[in-house]
Amino acid sequence: MKGKLNGIIAFFFMLSVIFAQAANWGSPSGNWTDDATNWDTGEPGSGDIANIHAGTVQITAGNDEVCNELRLGN
Repeated sequence: MKGKLNGIIAFFFMLSVIFAQAANWGSPSGNWTDDATNWDTGEPGSGDIANIHAGTVQITAGNDEVCNELRLGN
């Protein structure tokens, strides 16, 4: 039973990786949510990867900004 459960968990983890969308920050500076056009695919969500290669991103206290992975400077 434990082996089957591990297989099911691994399967759903792989699905989450397959459906993750990468959002790239494209603005020299700005707030994470002020303008979705700062992101090339729109503001990242809980299953997405947020890539910030350059620039300044402000995250205001009280906003619930989420992403699956946050990659800085890569």
